[in-house]
Amino acid sequence: MTIVQRISIWLREVGGAHCDDCIAIELGLARRQQANRASNALSSTLNFSRERGFCSLCGAEKKVIKAV
Repeated sequence: MTIVQRISIWLREVGGAHCDDCIAIELGLARRQQANRASNALSSTLNFSRERGFCSLCGAEKKVIKAV
């Protein structure tokens, strides 16, 4: 299973909006950049939205992605 697929499934399961840092931690990714690349790829689909907002896990205001 690819990182994009893992993030896609995880976002649908947990709900909310999440930053790349928290996604990387929650999914045990080696680098935040892996989450960033996958989030950018997912944001080009109709099923996900990526914009500035508050992360549901850490509460920081930054770019987050959520399933829509």
